[in-house]
Amino acid sequence: MKKILSLLIGTVALTTVSFAQNCTIDNSITSIGVYPTVAQGFNDGFVNTPYEQVAQIKVILDTIVDFAGTPTSARVLYAVVDSVKGMPDGFTYACNPSNCEIPGGDIGCTVMSGTPSLADVNKTFDLTIYTTLYGLPIDWLGMGIAPLPFPVEFTDYSVTIQPEANSTYDVNPAISSNVYPNPASENVTVEMNANSSEDVTVSINNILGATVKSKNIKLNSGLNTLSFATSDMNTGLYLVSIEGSFGRVIHKLMVK
Repeated sequence: MKKILSLLIGTVALTTVSFAQNCTIDNSITSIGVYPTVAQGFNDGFVNTPYEQVAQIKVILDTIVDFAGTPTSARVLYAVVDSVKGMPDGFTYACNPSNCEIPGGDIGCTVMSGTPSLADVNKTFDLTIYTTLYGLPIDWLGMGIAPLPFPVEFTDYSVTIQPEANSTYDVNPAISSNVYPNPASENVTVEMNANSSEDVTVSINNILGATVKSKNIKLNSGLNTLSFATSDMNTGLYLVSIEGSFGRVIHKLMVK
């Protein structure tokens, strides 16, 4: 029966690397696996900025395994995330379903969350996820045999903590500015206090330098605000740029 484990890992293993505090299951997922994948990895965290990483999990139901030297149909009854070690201090995880038990063939989600401290900066936290898979050969189903447990450890995901995210790169006395909330989930407001009327371009760029959103506006002397929707943006770090005759002011923005 031990050979069942090696074949179940390929389709269920990554389900163990999900984390959760509050997450909504994405029922549109049809392909077996975990999203984000190991290749995509988890988002970086930022000092003094609340962190949240959601993962969606689609668990395989039926598979073929090598049982006593014979290809045998087997069923994954469920997978359980038992614990996650190696997270930054103060980080926690929880699941949906809340007991961290995802039935075979179903979708679950998890989210790891916490707020990195200055002591975490420039560190990479390698995660070890302790999981138990439960399954049986299909011919054993209905025979009153308890699911066989197979403890598994996974070390494929990590979290790197970067310097504080909401700092300002360029400061100019002609304008003071702020972005909030930071991190943002649905919308972000860019607040600009100008000394005089000014035509400016406000843009949001990803860390690769591509412009995600941009607006040209005329600032009035005094307080001005501009809002952008962030609900359609991927989770991660962005740069908010305010550019005019005074030069450029840049704020870091986290979208969750």
